[in-house]
Amino acid sequence: MKKTLEIKKENMESLISLKNTVDGLDVEFDVQPVVDITYVQDEREKRIIAGMAEIDEQLSVLQEKIRKLNENIDRLTCHADGLDYATAVISGVITGMIDIFVVGEWNFAEAKKETYKEVNQKVINFAKKQPNYIPYCNTTLENLKKSPPKAVNPRHTPKDPDRLETAIEFLEYQFHLPGDGSYREGQFGIGANTHRIDDLCHHPTIVGLICCVIVQFTGHTLYVNRLGEDVKIPVTINEYGNFVGNNPVTKLFTGVINWFITCAKTIANRKGHLMSDIATSDGLPGSFLSIITELAEIPCFRNEDFLKKLREAYQHGIGTDKGIDLGIFNKLFEGVQSKLDRTTEMAIGHELKRQVIPVVINEILVRGVYFVRRFIWELKEKNNVFDIEWKKVIPFNNRTIARMMTISTSTFTAIDMADAAAHAATKSVDAATFFSNMILRVNFVGVGRCAIAIGVDVGMGVAKEHKRNVKIKLISEELKLLDAKIYYKQAGMWIAADNTGKSIQEAYGIMQRAGEEVSEALADIRTSLDNIGAYIPKMEEKNPGLSKELLDLLEW
Repeated sequence: MKKTLEIKKENMESLISLKNTVDGLDVEFDVQPVVDITYVQDEREKRIIAGMAEIDEQLSVLQEKIRKLNENIDRLTCHADGLDYATAVISGVITGMIDIFVVGEWNFAEAKKETYKEVNQKVINFAKKQPNYIPYCNTTLENLKKSPPKAVNPRHTPKDPDRLETAIEFLEYQFHLPGDGSYREGQFGIGANTHRIDDLCHHPTIVGLICCVIVQFTGHTLYVNRLGEDVKIPVTINEYGNFVGNNPVTKLFTGVINWFITCAKTIANRKGHLMSDIATSDGLPGSFLSIITELAEIPCFRNEDFLKKLREAYQHGIGTDKGIDLGIFNKLFEGVQSKLDRTTEMAIGHELKRQVIPVVINEILVRGVYFVRRFIWELKEKNNVFDIEWKKVIPFNNRTIARMMTISTSTFTAIDMADAAAHAATKSVDAATFFSNMILRVNFVGVGRCAIAIGVDVGMGVAKEHKRNVKIKLISEELKLLDAKIYYKQAGMWIAADNTGKSIQEAYGIMQRAGEEVSEALADIRTSLDNIGAYIPKMEEKNPGLSKELLDLLEW
């Protein structure tokens, strides 16, 4: 059933229209005013009725706003009971134990090892999907470039298609980016070991993709060297066999077609090239480093020292004597090559995924118990699944679940920190080594989730206070409107009193005129009775016995 409350301001004959929709049938009800102002003669009463109707309309709007505010205030109010708090604490303890015994210590070296295996296998699998890969393994690059290729040299040793070096060599040949290698060693401040971060086309971001497409149409590639200087180098554009138009219409049409074909082929070509670059020794800059570099290369933000540090981080990595010094956090990246490239970002992601496991379990436990309890409550109260208020059941977007998540994540983080401190104490000799060792046991995802939960809880509290203040203002406006309504009623009362006084005066006048008319009638009757006695002798003369008959009639 759907109900719509509509206030009609322009038509005072119908104050409120109530519309019900039942099974697709619309039924409308109109609430009419008590007094039809079209038949009210007194202009003062018309103004009072119209004013009160407008006040009723404003009150209805205010009451609807207050109703919605009450719903939001209730949503932003924590209604958790003891069992909810116990559930949150127990969930935090359980997932804290999972973090201790399952997730364990941060192991960047093992994550990097697994990442290399994953990346290398992806590169080999991608190369095997290319039609020319197996022919390339059975011949040479020079022979493959010929069309048609010559017969395989019997003395040529076939390449192993499962070797990473073979896949990289093939992909570099098959998918060559425009401008790749167009720089000269030692010139323009661009080198072989930094060109992938200097050339925006090599960035695995949307900006890198756009730049790669633009290069196809401009004929030159754009580098930003370590000095923060823009370097444009002419390049040989890939030949994609573009269509040619003979007149303005076909030229426009073929231009659009060529643009789409060039973009599609450039995107495919770029994917293959980056796939090979990610497995090379120099590596491919990761998405995070690429985005930071792109932002730092904006002319109004460009800073030579900052760009230099970014390139050092790409070349040398994270550590005390490397590109980026993170202090006690350097411990997270020790034991293996930590240059800030794509594989390092993937290794960090690998470790963060392990840390996500207990955090996700904590979310499922807390929200699951909340959902089940509220569902049972609603079902008992409504006795019908279709009447359940799902807003009260769904474990999201209310202060109660936010408070439960704050408690559970805080419990989880407290256990995690206690475990990290205990392990660090057994391995450390001073404060510096203590905190460095402690960092290895901290669940960073859990700490972040705890901070978010606290922020959401506090934010809801602030929002609740704000809405309460708004509600107070609306109630004040409502009281003012009610006062105005009282004044209108008082004015109506005085008008009614005035009309009553006039009516009383009119009644007095009518009574006075009626008394006068009665006196005149009595005088006429008395005169008539006196005249009857004088007329009796004459009546007997002309009508003997008439007086006796009249007396008999009167007696009868």
